[in-house]
Amino acid sequence: TARMIRAAGIVFYNITFNNASGGWSFGSTSAAVTNDFVITNGTVTGSSGTITINDDYSNSGTYTHNSGTVTFSQAAATSTLSGTMTGSSAFYNLIFTYDNEIAAPDCERTGFTATHDFAAAATVSNLFTINTTSAVEYETGATYTVNDMNWNGAGSFIYFRNSVTSGTWLLTVTAAG
Repeated sequence: TARMIRAAGIVFYNITFNNASGGWSFGSTSAAVTNDFVITNGTVTGSSGTITINDDYSNSGTYTHNSGTVTFSQAAATSTLSGTMTGSSAFYNLIFTYDNEIAAPDCERTGFTATHDFAAAATVSNLFTINTTSAVEYETGATYTVNDMNWNGAGSFIYFRNSVTSGTWLLTVTAAG
């Protein structure tokens, strides 16, 4: 049986889950994490509402999306998404926002600071939204599968870059129509 996390009104600084023999569930409670969200071991069932993360996400266990939303909404630096983010650990809705203005990068090795950095392949089984100016780095050789996407940049630009100079990554969109 999963341990219920009752996070209404609580803001976590860091949250780390580490238990091979148990799991945790946010249920319908939305949560906010001002720094890192880490699954070292075990299973975490996300909120059917929203989990907002202001820094990094790392998953070495299992993250079950519960048809909820994970929002990365940092005010500075780079949010890194790493570990398992496919299969049973796929996101349902994923949103990238960024609160600071970014200068147009040259998208090469110099002058590019990612606002969001995928360090592994990822799947978004419903909607992937990028609604502010963002600079997103994708892991070379990785496949990113999304059902649907809304990448509007809020009237500004969205910059994409591969993690190495001479590599490629693959984006697969599965929605029809």
